Amino acid sequence: MKGPDPQPLAAMTALGLLDEAGALDQETGAGVCDWLAGCTAPDGGVPDLLDTIAAYPHPPWVQAPPQDRGGS
Repeated sequence: MKGPDPQPLAAMTALGLLDEAGALDQETGAGVCDWLAGCTAPDGGVPDLLDTIAAYPHPPWVQAPPQDRGGS
């Protein structure tokens, strides 16, 4: 998932790793959560990947899911 645009799956993974390392503070967490809130689908969830992934090289098995519902 390389590219200049952030992706929810990478952000959620980063939050988990920062928390596990004891390096997640409220300011960082709030900023990422605010960004994730902006990606919220109509069902209240967040898609794993955004449509912007299609603009950059990626393996064929990495596709953005429908953007009308949250991911797994």
